[in-house]
Amino acid sequence: MFWVERNAKPNRIIIGIIWIVFVNAVIFPYFPNRIDADFPLQKILDTRVGFMPAEAKQLFTVLGEKGREAYFLTSVLVDNLYALTYGFIYAFLLVFLLKKVYPYNYNSKRHWIGLPFMVAGFDLLENVGIQTALLMYPKSNDWLLLVTVFFNVMKWFSGFVLLISVLSLFVKWIFKK
Repeated sequence: MFWVERNAKPNRIIIGIIWIVFVNAVIFPYFPNRIDADFPLQKILDTRVGFMPAEAKQLFTVLGEKGREAYFLTSVLVDNLYALTYGFIYAFLLVFLLKKVYPYNYNSKRHWIGLPFMVAGFDLLENVGIQTALLMYPKSNDWLLLVTVFFNVMKWFSGFVLLISVLSLFVKWIFKK
């Protein structure tokens, strides 16, 4: 955590936020088009809050061999890196905001810095589950998919807690000025 605290600089946070926006606005929408020009992004399992194992199996079937390959490569090469980078970027942002809002009792609040890494960890575990299921296709393992759904839901839930935390700290900082 000390490395995160030492590197939580405004310029790194700004560059990081630009990176997050770029990935979400440009890179992630590009990859479903590699699968099929008419393939909607919201069908990708990572973008849903929960899914049933039967839906995952149906999606893998509809994707076809090239679509499954594109999904797998995107998950391995892009989504895993994205999870790691946003974990650090949000940790930097939390450190910055916590120090601004709680300058005298920051140490009692620094445990919150782990929250972005928890979100990223759930995202990475979800990715591993999806990647494994893609590699196993046409065989499927409902238990694997259910565990993957658990990590998916935990990613979204903890991500929501992170979002509320960042927004509330930002509002406190603005009104503290």
